[in-house]
Amino acid sequence: MSFYDELRDSGLTYSDAVDIISFLVKQPYHEVAANPYYKIPLAIKKKIRAKLADSIPVAYITGRKEFYGREFKVTPDTLIPRPETETLVEAVLADLSKKQSLTTAKPACLIMDLYTGSGCILLTLLKALPEVRGIGVDISAKALAVARENSEHLGVADRCEFIEHDLLNGLPDCELGDMLVITANPPYVSNSDYEKSAASLFHEPALALVAEDEGYIHYKKLLNTIANLAINRLYFYFEIGATQAETIRKYANDLALGTRTLRDLAGRDRVMTGQVVRF
Repeated sequence: MSFYDELRDSGLTYSDAVDIISFLVKQPYHEVAANPYYKIPLAIKKKIRAKLADSIPVAYITGRKEFYGREFKVTPDTLIPRPETETLVEAVLADLSKKQSLTTAKPACLIMDLYTGSGCILLTLLKALPEVRGIGVDISAKALAVARENSEHLGVADRCEFIEHDLLNGLPDCELGDMLVITANPPYVSNSDYEKSAASLFHEPALALVAEDEGYIHYKKLLNTIANLAINRLYFYFEIGATQAETIRKYANDLALGTRTLRDLAGRDRVMTGQVVRF
């Protein structure tokens, strides 16, 4: 039996099995996908088997993960980018295509990506919006180091900066301009839900996953901050848990912030967006 077949029989998806083989043989994914039946040395197979038996995610084994058609470096200091988060990217791009003054003005709008992690949201947007600048904010210096590497790899390092900051203390002190887009994929898993999570999730940074107040503390802080920002045109996009929309909408309504909820491809509530326009 080939190692590819062994990986598939162990329960790995087709893409994960091909990705591991691609990583091991140092060949492009698309080439391995066409013929994944490479011979892998026994010692290497044993190492991979041990990591998979320990529920280590494939992305941490290979050190990479595709997001929105681009490859991002990931480490155990960053969350693994997930396909459902692409819903947020698509929402931003769709809205900005209708508000071209935000991207063609001099200067163009600023995108501030909160809890940036690997930088996958911010850097994907900057690749699609060549006139736009960005700031990535995270409490983890190690995660920010990975985001910086990704910005250099993707060729957008000259249009973004990264700030280490605890967002429970509000936004960092920096120039935001008159037109701001805030994106955020904050920690939103409650402690009780985290305790029941799949074993692989415990390899990801809990600081980026788990939130107090039943998973809502970061949304409350962010919405309160947004409601009090003195910016002429502000648009925000939050990733949310599948059952959180109603509660977060109530917090926003209490602050006179209108919102709408978008669903991911699986039909689950995934993104909450809103705007504050003061002129």
